[in-house]
Amino acid sequence: ENLIVLWASPVWFKPGAGHSYLWTQPVFQDSDVVVSLVESTHKYTKPASLDGLTVGGRKGYYYEGVDQRVQQGKLRRVDVEHDEMNLQQLIDGRVDVVVISRSTLIYYANKHQWISRLNMSEKPLAQYKRQMLVTQGFDYLLPELNQIINRLNEDSGWNSRLGIYSLWPGSLQ
Repeated sequence: ENLIVLWASPVWFKPGAGHSYLWTQPVFQDSDVVVSLVESTHKYTKPASLDGLTVGGRKGYYYEGVDQRVQQGKLRRVDVEHDEMNLQQLIDGRVDVVVISRSTLIYYANKHQWISRLNMSEKPLAQYKRQMLVTQGFDYLLPELNQIINRLNEDSGWNSRLGIYSLWPGSLQ
């Protein structure tokens, strides 16, 4: 099957899973953050700091450190289908914290005017670069996609748009 998947990350795919995907260079940097309500006294520092809490997540997503603690019975995880639902369950008090990508958090917090109600962890749960996944059938597009990404990273309009979401170009280390 010929596919190009935007905003993916190689760290999300198990090595040797039988897939041989190609990857563009990074488009932008992102992170998974732990979010609580502002009135919460919880401060995320490491996965163990979530012990005893109910954590909201996305169905099918793997959260390093969190999932291990769920398996050990140290915290509870409640999954939903979409990030917006994840934040809504936090707002409604059904979970203590949620794990969500920083870019997605900023988008929904602004869309629903929740920004003043939410507290984002200073320390991310995970950091990664968003890239484009390209299947073998589209391998001939990879050089052109990388050229476009290079031009985007130099484009002030693109960088301004990234700034709205507190993101940085993928070319930064």
